[in-house]
Amino acid sequence: MALKTRNSKQFEDGVPSGARQAGCGAERRGQPRVYPSTLSAVLNSGDQRWVVMIGDISLSGARILNAPPDLAVGDSLCLATLLCGTDTMTVPCTIVRVEANEAHAQIGVRFEASKVAQNEALDRYLRAHIDGAEPAERANAR
Repeated sequence: MALKTRNSKQFEDGVPSGARQAGCGAERRGQPRVYPSTLSAVLNSGDQRWVVMIGDISLSGARILNAPPDLAVGDSLCLATLLCGTDTMTVPCTIVRVEANEAHAQIGVRFEASKVAQNEALDRYLRAHIDGAEPAERANAR
């Protein structure tokens, strides 16, 4: 199965734990997120390229695992991946969060304006995984 969900006990008042910003009562993420079991991608920055794994993805951004440790908040990148085996998505993005050590980083990226076809491919991918989930998993993914 391509969808990992959180345990419902991790939710407080319908909001996933860790999804609230300090001092803010509102949900930080406005889009449903999918937690793929395996979704590799390529990050491009100029002439540098890295193969990475996507930890979770929504219409507005993604959490990237095993990114290079020398990236910083504000860096602009391009993320390319193959969705559902046939839809390619290549989207410009900006790093909004970095958790790194000497070997690798986990980064959060916000997708910037992209072509309609890219958005449609991502929308199809998200709908397929959210709509295809069991009812309890669908509730947790939103």
